[in-house]
Amino acid sequence: MKIVLYPDLILKQKAELIPIDSIRDYKVIVEEMHELLRSTGIGLGLAGNQVGIAKRVLVTNVEGPQTFINPAIIEVSSEEGVCSEGCLSFPDVGGFIVRPTIIKISFIDLDGQSHIEVFNETMARVLQHEIDHLDGLSLLDRMSKNEQRKNRKALKTLQLCKRLREG
Repeated sequence: MKIVLYPDLILKQKAELIPIDSIRDYKVIVEEMHELLRSTGIGLGLAGNQVGIAKRVLVTNVEGPQTFINPAIIEVSSEEGVCSEGCLSFPDVGGFIVRPTIIKISFIDLDGQSHIEVFNETMARVLQHEIDHLDGLSLLDRMSKNEQRKNRKALKTLQLCKRLREG
């Protein structure tokens, strides 16, 4: 398992729901995602499409390793915060992004149990970032035009690297 890099088209693809009766089939994939996330040494979250799997699964390592199957944001606070974000699928790309500071999400765990929980601050930001991936969005879609311009050179380098990999 490896991290998919921009401009791979799977990063723009909306991930499909995982049927409840198939959740156990994802146990090994989730373990590999957690291991890959740990191995980066810098990542806080990883979504299915970032590893080439267009399914609604994400893992985080903010408050210890956690797994979220079919996560959906159901409520956000009106209070927003600005923070610098980066992304494992966009090396050397980053910028300041505005996001709600508190979110309520629904999700299923690996045991097939449904949850509705509230998250704030860093965990809320990471979950929003990863759920964006599952919805086919990236930090580029959340950046201001000025932040996008600042990253133009790094994005062009990633595009060139993809062309070179493909021969």
